[in-house]
Amino acid sequence: MKYYSRAGNEIPFEDWAQLFEDKCYRRIAFSENKNGDCVSTIWQGLEHGTRYGMPLIFESLVKIEGDDDKIYRYTSEAEALQSHRVLCRKHKITCESSKGPKKKRKKKKTSSRWEGLLDD
Repeated sequence: MKYYSRAGNEIPFEDWAQLFEDKCYRRIAFSENKNGDCVSTIWQGLEHGTRYGMPLIFESLVKIEGDDDKIYRYTSEAEALQSHRVLCRKHKITCESSKGPKKKRKKKKTSSRWEGLLDD
């Protein structure tokens, strides 16, 4: 079995085991509605097959009341996070990052030509 960091680099088992124990490192995002339906996206770091030659090391679990749980797997953190947001919209679940609410950032002064391109 092969083991990978969140960046997709192959790592020794000992490094993977240490990272896997860190819940903050493992969790990409978690979103839940008032009914208890949720989408949980995590880094597994284990190769669950491949897509286009890349290891599937991230997964989202969708738990909807009255429905079977669904698991989706991804090759990158960016792909996993994007899919997490899509799954939340699909199932009408407010999407929040595992790192807590985003801090408001002061707008940077930009020229009118580039206005709005730097805003999140």
